[in-house]
Amino acid sequence: MKKDEINKRLQVGIEAARSAGKILELYANKIKNLEIKKNIPRDVYSKVDLMSENEIFLTVRKKFRNDSLYGEESGQINKKGNYKWIIDPLDGTVNYTHGIPIYSISIAIFYKNKCVAGIIYNPNSDEMFYGSINNGSYCNGIKLKVSNETKLKNSLVVAALPSKTKDKKKIYNIFAILNENSRGVLRIGSAAIAYTYLAAGKIEAIWGFDNKIWDVAAGILILSEAGGKTTTHDYKKYNYKSFLFSSNKKIHQELLKITKWIN
Repeated sequence: MKKDEINKRLQVGIEAARSAGKILELYANKIKNLEIKKNIPRDVYSKVDLMSENEIFLTVRKKFRNDSLYGEESGQINKKGNYKWIIDPLDGTVNYTHGIPIYSISIAIFYKNKCVAGIIYNPNSDEMFYGSINNGSYCNGIKLKVSNETKLKNSLVVAALPSKTKDKKKIYNIFAILNENSRGVLRIGSAAIAYTYLAAGKIEAIWGFDNKIWDVAAGILILSEAGGKTTTHDYKKYNYKSFLFSSNKKIHQELLKITKWIN
């Protein structure tokens, strides 16, 4: 894993995200027809998701034909490469189709199962968030840094909840306890955008459950490079399963402690 190889892919990822973002903006406020996955009303996609994903695939494959690609909509292409691109071509499809400008393109780049770079692009605001391992994270060239807040009671939290789950009671209990002991818990409809808020110091924490790798991998990398932290509920390394807790690091212990015994 060479730094220059990661940086080359980061630059192509930024180019791909910006190109796909033009498609999203071209069709903004024009797409109303959605396809529902697995009979879950919130788990949807549109033709724009597919167009955006295809544009990203084309851009990446022009430069790195041997890299593996994995898109939320298309699945995996070429499983042999050491580098793997995990792509969410439109995170926040429901927001997008309802005319709510909270959506993004999320691209994570892995090397042998380790995320080494991430890109999140908000085409509506033209904010490009990106970072690479041990090299910091940035928004439009400005270095990102998490909030300095040290107390949960002064913190703003975002919940990244699944489309469907069997653990409703525990999830809603956590939502309630965090909402009562912080400045509030928001549901914004895009986990990737939530991570840009956290990395930029606008909020202090994110908690989620059963989040998909394409929703959070890029954000977790960008957050880490901005000084933040992500773990499971029992302070172990997050492996894209079960509960996720991300924070500015300073409130992490309190965040886990207050939710530890909830059933």
